[in-house]
Amino acid sequence: MRVLYENPYFYSVLQDEKTNEYFLEVTCGRTAVFLFRVKLRKNEIEKFLENENALEPLAYRIMDAPGSFLKRKI
Repeated sequence: MRVLYENPYFYSVLQDEKTNEYFLEVTCGRTAVFLFRVKLRKNEIEKFLENENALEPLAYRIMDAPGSFLKRKI
């Protein structure tokens, strides 16, 4: 995995160089901190490639309610 973008202690955008898949990894929790990783969809990847901060709203949504993203969790 290659880190393409990192906002420390918040989220990172990763790329699997073998499969060319992109992932968003978000730091979640308050007392117990955990990482929550989702595979990015094509439109999300396109937004990120245009603007590296474009995934910040998605990262906030995941951080606030990770349970809402369980179907996308890797």
